[in-house]
Amino acid sequence: MVEGECLVSNKAFGFWGEYDPMRGIVTDARHDWYGKKIAEKILVFPLARGSTGGAGVFLESVRRKNYPLAIVVKEAETILITGPMLAKEFYNIDIPVVDRLNRDPTNVIKTGDWVKVDGEKGMVEIVQKSLRESRP
Repeated sequence: MVEGECLVSNKAFGFWGEYDPMRGIVTDARHDWYGKKIAEKILVFPLARGSTGGAGVFLESVRRKNYPLAIVVKEAETILITGPMLAKEFYNIDIPVVDRLNRDPTNVIKTGDWVKVDGEKGMVEIVQKSLRESRP
């Protein structure tokens, strides 16, 4: 289980061509995460996009310690899952990927929320809502 601050987007995301593993930032100017650092964040987005090269970019982000703590998506697919699987195999680092939750995570979780992600049980728990939501 991991816990941390969320970075949420309603746009599909992929690591190939959209993320710089050396600097740890999103490089796609069309994405709402553009310029944001994803290291030590829990990423929440609807779907993955990209090519098979995305797993290699993800693995390089792990090597450089610029990787997300966890990934929460509506529905994961093979290319997205391959990166975290390789992280476990090569570096013995567990990066949970959780999908197919009862509710759409992009509607329930907001950027800045603090959540726990249990990849073994496929559970996501919001521990604390973002402070921005509680302000008038």
